[in-house]
Amino acid sequence: MLSPELGHYALALACVLAAVQGILPLIGAHRRDPRLMALAPGLAIGQLIGW
Repeated sequence: MLSPELGHYALALACVLAAVQGILPLIGAHRRDPRLMALAPGLAIGQLIGW
């Protein structure tokens, strides 16, 4: 049985991953930095898995 604290932790982690996934690739596109743009697929997979 999962505790509510674990659910809150997972929700907070998902929110942080979503924010980072939305912001860093956009900054990379603005600066034309391929390293920042390359973070998007990995962050999407991390959000899918739930880490």
